[in-house]
Amino acid sequence: MKKIRIALLGMSLRSRNLGVQALTVSFLEFIDEASAGSFEPVFYMVNFEEGFEEEHITVRDHTYTVKYIYPTILSTPKDIVRSIVKDLRPGHLPDLFRKLSVDIVFCIGAGDSFSDIYGAFRYKIVNEPIRFFRSIGKPYVFLPQTIGPFDDPRIRASAQKTLENACSVMVRDRQSRDVAHELAPTKRIESFIDLAFFLGYTQHVFPHDKIHVGINVSGLLWNSPQESFSLKSDYRETIKQVMDFFAGMQDVSVHLVAHVPGKKKTQDNDYFVAQEIAVAYQGKAVFVAPYFETATEAKSFISGLDFFTGARMHACIAAFSSGVPVVPMSYSRKFNGLFLDTLSYGKKHFADLKADSAGEILSTIRDSFFNRDAIKSEIAKTNGGIVKDNRTAIRNALAELLRDTLHLETGHGQTQHSF
Repeated sequence: MKKIRIALLGMSLRSRNLGVQALTVSFLEFIDEASAGSFEPVFYMVNFEEGFEEEHITVRDHTYTVKYIYPTILSTPKDIVRSIVKDLRPGHLPDLFRKLSVDIVFCIGAGDSFSDIYGAFRYKIVNEPIRFFRSIGKPYVFLPQTIGPFDDPRIRASAQKTLENACSVMVRDRQSRDVAHELAPTKRIESFIDLAFFLGYTQHVFPHDKIHVGINVSGLLWNSPQESFSLKSDYRETIKQVMDFFAGMQDVSVHLVAHVPGKKKTQDNDYFVAQEIAVAYQGKAVFVAPYFETATEAKSFISGLDFFTGARMHACIAAFSSGVPVVPMSYSRKFNGLFLDTLSYGKKHFADLKADSAGEILSTIRDSFFNRDAIKSEIAKTNGGIVKDNRTAIRNALAELLRDTLHLETGHGQTQHSF
Protein backbone atom coordinates (compact mmCIF):
# COMPACT_ATOMS: atom_id res chain seq x y z
CA MET A 1 0.00 0.00 0.00
CA LYS A 2 1.22 3.50 -0.82
CA LYS A 3 2.73 5.38 2.12
CA ILE A 4 1.84 9.04 2.55
CA ARG A 5 4.14 10.94 4.89
CA ILE A 6 2.22 13.59 6.80
CA ALA A 7 3.82 16.36 8.86
CA LEU A 8 1.73 17.63 11.78
CA LEU A 9 2.28 21.25 12.82
CA GLY A 10 0.79 22.95 15.87
CA MET A 11 -0.35 19.59 17.19
CA SER A 12 0.71 17.45 20.13
CA LEU A 13 -0.20 14.20 21.85
CA ARG A 14 1.63 15.33 24.99
CA SER A 15 0.59 18.95 25.41
CA ARG A 16 -0.73 19.85 28.84
CA ASN A 17 -3.27 21.95 27.00
CA LEU A 18 -5.84 19.22 26.48
CA GLY A 19 -7.50 21.26 23.75
CA VAL A 20 -4.40 20.81 21.59
CA GLN A 21 -4.53 17.08 22.28
CA ALA A 22 -8.21 17.02 21.32
CA LEU A 23 -7.49 18.70 17.99
CA THR A 24 -4.63 16.30 17.28
CA VAL A 25 -6.45 13.07 18.07
CA SER A 26 -9.55 14.22 16.19
CA PHE A 27 -7.47 14.99 13.09
CA LEU A 28 -5.78 11.58 13.24
CA GLU A 29 -9.22 10.00 13.35
CA PHE A 30 -10.25 11.90 10.22
CA ILE A 31 -7.09 10.82 8.39
CA ASP A 32 -7.62 7.23 9.48
CA GLU A 33 -11.10 7.38 7.98
CA ALA A 34 -9.88 9.10 4.82
CA SER A 35 -7.10 6.55 4.28
CA ALA A 36 -9.45 3.55 4.27
CA GLY A 37 -7.61 1.20 1.96
CA SER A 38 -6.17 3.84 -0.38
CA PHE A 39 -2.95 4.72 1.44
CA GLU A 40 -0.98 4.14 4.64
CA PRO A 41 -0.43 7.36 6.62
CA VAL A 42 2.96 7.89 8.28
CA PHE A 43 2.90 10.73 10.83
CA TYR A 44 5.72 13.13 11.69
CA MET A 45 4.98 15.36 14.69
CA VAL A 46 6.89 18.61 14.23
CA ASN A 47 7.32 20.39 17.55
CA PHE A 48 9.76 21.43 20.25
CA GLU A 49 9.25 18.44 22.55
CA GLU A 50 12.81 17.14 22.65
CA GLY A 51 13.65 13.77 24.13
CA PHE A 52 10.91 11.86 22.31
CA GLU A 53 11.69 9.75 19.27
CA GLU A 54 8.29 8.27 18.61
CA GLU A 55 5.13 7.03 20.22
CA HIS A 56 2.17 4.89 19.28
CA ILE A 57 -1.48 5.84 19.16
CA THR A 58 -4.46 3.64 18.43
CA VAL A 59 -7.16 5.26 16.32
CA ARG A 60 -10.22 3.09 16.04
CA ASP A 61 -8.74 -0.31 15.14
CA HIS A 62 -5.42 0.94 13.76
CA THR A 63 -2.22 1.63 15.67
CA TYR A 64 0.02 4.31 14.19
CA THR A 65 3.60 5.26 14.97
CA VAL A 66 4.06 9.01 15.34
CA LYS A 67 7.68 10.06 14.87
CA TYR A 68 8.95 13.35 16.26
CA ILE A 69 10.79 16.00 14.25
CA TYR A 70 12.42 19.07 15.74
CA PRO A 71 11.38 22.24 13.85
CA THR A 72 13.66 24.16 11.52
CA ILE A 73 13.58 27.92 12.15
CA LEU A 74 14.51 30.35 9.37
CA SER A 75 13.62 33.80 10.68
CA THR A 76 17.18 35.12 11.13
CA PRO A 77 20.63 34.15 9.76
CA LYS A 78 21.50 32.89 13.23
CA ASP A 79 18.39 30.66 13.23
CA ILE A 80 19.34 29.24 9.83
CA VAL A 81 22.90 28.42 10.90
CA ARG A 82 21.70 26.91 14.17
CA SER A 83 19.12 24.75 12.37
CA ILE A 84 21.59 23.53 9.75
CA VAL A 85 24.17 22.64 12.38
CA LYS A 86 21.50 20.82 14.42
CA ASP A 87 20.13 18.93 11.42
CA LEU A 88 23.58 17.78 10.27
CA ARG A 89 24.65 16.34 13.61
CA PRO A 90 24.69 12.50 13.38
CA GLY A 91 21.91 12.03 15.91
CA HIS A 92 19.65 14.46 14.05
CA LEU A 93 20.13 13.25 10.50
CA PRO A 94 16.89 11.21 10.61
CA ASP A 95 15.08 14.51 11.37
CA LEU A 96 16.46 16.02 8.18
CA PHE A 97 15.60 12.96 6.09
CA ARG A 98 12.05 12.91 7.47
CA LYS A 99 11.54 16.60 6.69
CA LEU A 100 12.73 16.09 3.12
CA SER A 101 10.53 13.02 2.68
CA VAL A 102 7.27 14.67 3.73
CA ASP A 103 4.43 14.49 1.19
CA ILE A 104 2.01 16.97 2.75
CA VAL A 105 1.89 19.26 5.79
CA PHE A 106 -1.17 19.88 7.97
CA CYS A 107 -1.10 22.93 10.26
CA ILE A 108 -3.53 23.69 13.06
CA GLY A 109 -1.57 26.28 15.06
CA ALA A 110 -2.75 24.87 18.41
CA GLY A 111 -6.20 26.05 17.34
CA ASP A 112 -5.72 29.79 17.79
CA SER A 113 -2.01 30.66 17.60
CA PHE A 114 -1.74 31.79 13.97
CA SER A 115 -2.18 35.29 15.35
CA ASP A 116 -0.27 37.87 17.36
CA ILE A 117 -2.76 37.83 20.25
CA TYR A 118 -0.25 35.81 22.33
CA GLY A 119 2.80 37.76 21.18
CA ALA A 120 5.43 37.59 18.45
CA PHE A 121 7.26 34.56 19.85
CA ARG A 122 4.14 32.37 19.85
CA TYR A 123 3.45 33.37 16.25
CA LYS A 124 7.05 32.61 15.30
CA ILE A 125 7.01 29.04 16.60
CA VAL A 126 3.78 28.41 14.65
CA ASN A 127 4.77 30.09 11.39
CA GLU A 128 8.46 29.23 11.05
CA PRO A 129 8.05 25.46 10.53
CA ILE A 130 5.45 26.26 7.84
CA ARG A 131 7.93 28.64 6.26
CA PHE A 132 10.58 25.92 6.21
CA PHE A 133 8.34 23.40 4.45
CA ARG A 134 7.30 26.08 1.97
CA SER A 135 10.99 26.72 1.23
CA ILE A 136 11.50 23.07 0.23
CA GLY A 137 8.37 22.93 -1.89
CA LYS A 138 6.03 20.92 0.34
CA PRO A 139 2.26 21.54 0.06
CA TYR A 140 0.72 22.71 3.31
CA VAL A 141 -2.85 22.94 4.55
CA PHE A 142 -4.44 25.12 7.21
CA LEU A 143 -6.89 22.92 9.13
CA PRO A 144 -9.97 24.57 10.74
CA GLN A 145 -8.63 27.14 13.22
CA THR A 146 -8.79 30.76 14.28
CA ILE A 147 -6.91 33.07 11.91
CA GLY A 148 -5.83 36.40 13.39
CA PRO A 149 -6.13 38.98 14.69
CA PHE A 150 -2.92 40.59 13.41
CA ASP A 151 -2.20 43.98 14.95
CA ASP A 152 1.55 43.97 14.30
CA PRO A 153 2.14 45.07 10.66
CA ARG A 154 5.22 42.85 10.29
CA ILE A 155 3.41 39.77 11.54
CA ARG A 156 0.44 40.62 9.35
CA ALA A 157 2.70 40.78 6.26
CA SER A 158 4.28 37.45 7.21
CA ALA A 159 0.88 35.82 7.74
CA GLN A 160 -0.29 37.11 4.36
CA LYS A 161 2.59 35.40 2.56
CA THR A 162 1.98 32.16 4.46
CA LEU A 163 -1.74 32.11 3.64
CA GLU A 164 -1.23 33.05 -0.01
CA ASN A 165 1.04 30.05 -0.54
CA ALA A 166 -1.11 27.46 1.25
CA CYS A 167 -2.74 24.82 -0.93
CA SER A 168 -5.86 25.00 1.25
CA VAL A 169 -7.10 27.27 4.05
CA MET A 170 -9.83 26.16 6.45
CA VAL A 171 -11.15 28.26 9.33
CA ARG A 172 -13.54 27.61 12.20
CA ASP A 173 -15.46 30.90 12.35
CA ARG A 174 -16.71 33.79 10.22
CA GLN A 175 -14.29 36.38 11.60
CA SER A 176 -11.34 34.16 10.77
CA ARG A 177 -12.72 33.66 7.27
CA ASP A 178 -12.95 37.43 6.82
CA VAL A 179 -9.37 37.96 8.02
CA ALA A 180 -8.04 35.17 5.79
CA HIS A 181 -9.96 36.48 2.79
CA GLU A 182 -8.63 40.00 3.36
CA LEU A 183 -5.04 38.74 3.49
CA ALA A 184 -5.38 36.20 0.65
CA PRO A 185 -8.32 37.36 -1.50
CA THR A 186 -7.64 34.90 -4.32
CA LYS A 187 -7.49 31.89 -2.00
CA ARG A 188 -10.50 29.66 -1.46
CA ILE A 189 -11.37 29.85 2.26
CA GLU A 190 -13.53 27.04 3.67
CA SER A 191 -15.38 27.35 6.98
CA PHE A 192 -15.96 24.40 9.29
CA ILE A 193 -16.29 23.87 13.03
CA ASP A 194 -13.53 22.94 15.45
CA LEU A 195 -12.19 19.42 14.98
CA ALA A 196 -12.40 18.73 18.73
CA PHE A 197 -16.18 18.37 18.42
CA PHE A 198 -15.49 14.91 17.02
CA LEU A 199 -13.22 13.61 19.78
CA GLY A 200 -14.50 10.26 21.06
CA TYR A 201 -15.35 9.67 24.72
CA THR A 202 -16.96 7.26 27.18
CA GLN A 203 -19.68 8.93 29.22
CA HIS A 204 -18.94 9.23 32.92
CA VAL A 205 -21.73 8.34 35.35
CA PHE A 206 -22.10 10.41 38.53
CA PRO A 207 -24.27 9.51 41.54
CA HIS A 208 -27.83 10.77 41.15
CA ASP A 209 -28.10 12.34 44.61
CA LYS A 210 -26.89 15.76 43.44
CA ILE A 211 -26.86 18.06 40.42
CA HIS A 212 -23.29 17.92 39.16
CA VAL A 213 -21.90 21.24 37.95
CA GLY A 214 -18.50 21.55 36.29
CA ILE A 215 -16.54 24.80 36.44
CA ASN A 216 -13.33 25.35 34.52
CA VAL A 217 -11.18 28.16 35.88
CA SER A 218 -8.49 29.25 33.44
CA GLY A 219 -5.07 29.45 35.05
CA LEU A 220 -4.08 31.84 32.28
CA LEU A 221 -6.80 34.36 33.18
CA TRP A 222 -6.53 33.77 36.93
CA ASN A 223 -2.81 34.54 36.97
CA SER A 224 -2.77 37.36 34.41
CA PRO A 225 -3.46 41.06 35.01
CA GLN A 226 -7.00 42.01 34.03
CA GLU A 227 -5.71 44.40 31.36
CA SER A 228 -3.80 41.60 29.59
CA PHE A 229 -7.00 40.45 27.89
CA SER A 230 -9.03 43.68 28.24
CA LEU A 231 -11.60 42.04 30.50
CA LYS A 232 -14.44 44.23 31.71
CA SER A 233 -14.42 42.90 35.27
CA ASP A 234 -11.94 41.24 37.56
CA TYR A 235 -11.75 37.56 36.62
CA ARG A 236 -11.09 36.34 40.16
CA GLU A 237 -14.06 38.29 41.50
CA THR A 238 -16.23 36.87 38.72
CA ILE A 239 -15.21 33.31 39.60
CA LYS A 240 -15.81 34.00 43.29
CA GLN A 241 -19.37 35.09 42.61
CA VAL A 242 -20.02 32.01 40.45
CA MET A 243 -18.48 29.71 43.06
CA ASP A 244 -20.46 31.30 45.89
CA PHE A 245 -23.69 30.79 43.95
CA PHE A 246 -23.19 27.10 43.25
CA ALA A 247 -21.45 26.23 46.55
CA GLY A 248 -24.41 27.74 48.39
CA MET A 249 -26.90 25.31 46.83
CA GLN A 250 -27.58 22.22 48.91
CA ASP A 251 -28.48 20.01 45.95
CA VAL A 252 -25.37 20.83 43.88
CA SER A 253 -21.90 19.29 43.74
CA VAL A 254 -19.27 21.50 42.14
CA HIS A 255 -16.42 19.91 40.20
CA LEU A 256 -13.45 22.15 39.35
CA VAL A 257 -12.23 20.86 35.99
CA ALA A 258 -8.69 21.64 34.84
CA HIS A 259 -8.34 21.54 31.05
CA VAL A 260 -4.73 22.73 31.12
CA PRO A 261 -3.31 20.63 33.96
CA GLY A 262 0.34 20.16 34.80
CA LYS A 263 2.65 18.88 37.54
CA LYS A 264 4.42 22.23 37.83
CA LYS A 265 2.81 25.43 39.08
CA THR A 266 2.99 27.60 35.98
CA GLN A 267 0.98 30.68 35.03
CA ASP A 268 -1.10 28.67 32.59
CA ASN A 269 -1.92 25.74 34.88
CA ASP A 270 -5.61 25.24 35.72
CA TYR A 271 -5.03 22.39 38.16
CA PHE A 272 -3.21 24.35 40.85
CA VAL A 273 -5.83 27.11 40.62
CA ALA A 274 -8.58 24.52 41.09
CA GLN A 275 -6.85 23.22 44.21
CA GLU A 276 -6.44 26.76 45.55
CA ILE A 277 -10.11 27.53 45.05
CA ALA A 278 -11.27 24.23 46.56
CA VAL A 279 -9.40 25.02 49.80
CA ALA A 280 -11.46 28.19 50.17
CA TYR A 281 -14.67 26.12 50.07
CA GLN A 282 -13.80 23.38 52.55
CA GLY A 283 -16.93 21.96 54.11
CA LYS A 284 -18.90 22.59 50.93
CA ALA A 285 -19.63 20.09 48.13
CA VAL A 286 -16.73 21.42 46.07
CA PHE A 287 -14.29 18.96 44.52
CA VAL A 288 -11.27 19.08 42.26
CA ALA A 289 -11.88 16.84 39.26
CA PRO A 290 -9.28 14.13 38.60
CA TYR A 291 -5.98 15.05 36.97
CA PHE A 292 -6.54 14.19 33.33
CA GLU A 293 -3.64 12.90 31.23
CA THR A 294 -5.58 12.95 27.98
CA ALA A 295 -8.26 15.02 26.31
CA THR A 296 -10.42 11.91 26.01
CA GLU A 297 -10.36 11.41 29.79
CA ALA A 298 -11.39 15.02 30.32
CA LYS A 299 -14.22 14.87 27.80
CA SER A 300 -15.49 11.60 29.26
CA PHE A 301 -15.69 13.19 32.73
CA ILE A 302 -17.33 16.38 31.43
CA SER A 303 -19.88 14.35 29.47
CA GLY A 304 -21.44 13.08 32.70
CA LEU A 305 -22.07 16.53 34.20
CA ASP A 306 -25.47 18.19 34.39
CA PHE A 307 -24.17 21.69 33.68
CA PHE A 308 -20.84 23.29 32.75
CA THR A 309 -19.20 26.69 32.48
CA GLY A 310 -15.62 27.72 31.85
CA ALA A 311 -13.09 29.90 30.06
CA ARG A 312 -11.15 27.18 28.25
CA MET A 313 -12.84 26.92 24.88
CA HIS A 314 -12.06 23.25 24.33
CA ALA A 315 -13.48 22.36 27.74
CA CYS A 316 -16.69 24.06 26.60
CA ILE A 317 -16.52 22.20 23.29
CA ALA A 318 -16.17 18.93 25.22
CA ALA A 319 -19.36 19.80 27.08
CA PHE A 320 -21.33 20.97 24.06
CA SER A 321 -20.34 18.06 21.82
CA SER A 322 -21.29 15.54 24.51
CA GLY A 323 -24.68 17.19 25.06
CA VAL A 324 -24.02 19.01 28.34
CA PRO A 325 -25.67 22.43 28.88
CA VAL A 326 -22.81 24.94 28.87
CA VAL A 327 -22.14 28.64 29.33
CA PRO A 328 -18.84 29.52 27.62
CA MET A 329 -16.95 32.37 29.32
CA SER A 330 -15.39 34.16 26.38
CA TYR A 331 -12.15 36.13 26.60
CA SER A 332 -11.37 36.27 22.86
CA ARG A 333 -13.24 36.37 19.59
CA LYS A 334 -12.54 32.67 18.99
CA PHE A 335 -15.39 31.90 21.45
CA ASN A 336 -17.78 34.38 19.87
CA GLY A 337 -16.98 33.24 16.34
CA LEU A 338 -17.51 29.57 17.11
CA PHE A 339 -20.46 29.57 19.50
CA LEU A 340 -22.43 32.63 18.38
CA ASP A 341 -21.68 32.69 14.65
CA THR A 342 -20.93 29.12 13.55
CA LEU A 343 -23.18 27.26 16.00
CA SER A 344 -25.84 30.01 16.38
CA TYR A 345 -25.77 29.29 20.11
CA GLY A 346 -28.13 31.47 22.12
CA LYS A 347 -26.55 34.71 23.39
CA LYS A 348 -28.59 34.37 26.57
CA HIS A 349 -26.37 31.43 27.60
CA PHE A 350 -23.06 32.93 26.50
CA ALA A 351 -20.92 35.03 28.88
CA ASP A 352 -18.49 37.57 27.42
CA LEU A 353 -15.71 38.48 29.86
CA LYS A 354 -14.68 41.37 27.64
CA ALA A 355 -18.13 42.94 27.49
CA ASP A 356 -20.08 41.79 30.55
CA SER A 357 -19.71 42.76 34.20
CA ALA A 358 -19.26 40.14 36.93
CA GLY A 359 -22.92 40.59 37.87
CA GLU A 360 -24.08 40.13 34.29
CA ILE A 361 -21.97 36.98 33.92
CA LEU A 362 -23.37 35.52 37.12
CA SER A 363 -26.90 36.34 35.95
CA THR A 364 -26.28 34.57 32.61
CA ILE A 365 -24.90 31.49 34.34
CA ARG A 366 -27.65 31.41 36.97
CA ASP A 367 -30.46 31.77 34.43
CA SER A 368 -28.88 29.15 32.16
CA PHE A 369 -28.49 26.72 35.05
CA PHE A 370 -32.21 26.94 35.83
CA ASN A 371 -33.03 26.51 32.13
CA ARG A 372 -30.53 23.72 31.50
CA ASP A 373 -33.11 21.27 30.17
CA ALA A 374 -34.09 23.66 27.38
CA ILE A 375 -30.42 24.32 26.61
CA LYS A 376 -29.76 20.58 26.50
CA SER A 377 -32.49 20.22 23.86
CA GLU A 378 -31.04 23.11 21.85
CA ILE A 379 -27.57 21.53 21.94
CA ALA A 380 -28.93 18.13 20.90
CA LYS A 381 -30.57 19.75 17.88
CA THR A 382 -27.33 21.52 16.91
CA ASN A 383 -25.24 18.38 17.35
CA GLY A 384 -27.67 16.48 15.13
CA GLY A 385 -27.65 19.22 12.51
CA ILE A 386 -24.75 21.69 12.16
CA VAL A 387 -22.18 19.50 13.90
CA LYS A 388 -23.15 16.30 12.09
CA ASP A 389 -23.19 18.10 8.73
CA ASN A 390 -19.76 19.58 9.41
CA ARG A 391 -18.32 16.17 10.15
CA THR A 392 -19.38 14.96 6.72
CA ALA A 393 -18.12 18.15 5.07
CA ILE A 394 -14.70 17.98 6.76
CA ARG A 395 -14.28 14.32 5.86
CA ASN A 396 -15.14 15.03 2.22
CA ALA A 397 -12.89 18.09 2.07
CA LEU A 398 -9.90 16.16 3.41
CA ALA A 399 -10.51 13.24 1.04
CA GLU A 400 -10.75 15.63 -1.93
CA LEU A 401 -7.65 17.50 -0.82
CA LEU A 402 -5.55 14.36 -0.46
CA ARG A 403 -6.78 13.06 -3.79
CA ASP A 404 -6.12 16.27 -5.69
CA THR A 405 -2.84 17.23 -4.02
CA LEU A 406 -1.20 13.80 -3.97
CA HIS A 407 -3.01 12.21 -6.95
CA LEU A 408 -3.89 9.16 -4.90
CA GLU A 409 -6.43 7.82 -7.38
CA THR A 410 -3.98 7.81 -10.31
CA GLY A 411 -0.95 6.62 -8.34
CA HIS A 412 1.16 9.64 -9.25
CA GLY A 413 1.90 10.84 -5.76
CA GLN A 414 5.27 11.13 -4.07
CA THR A 415 7.53 8.09 -4.18
CA GLN A 416 7.96 5.94 -1.10
CA HIS A 417 10.89 6.48 1.24
CA SER A 418 12.61 4.23 3.72
CA PHE A 419 13.35 6.76 6.47
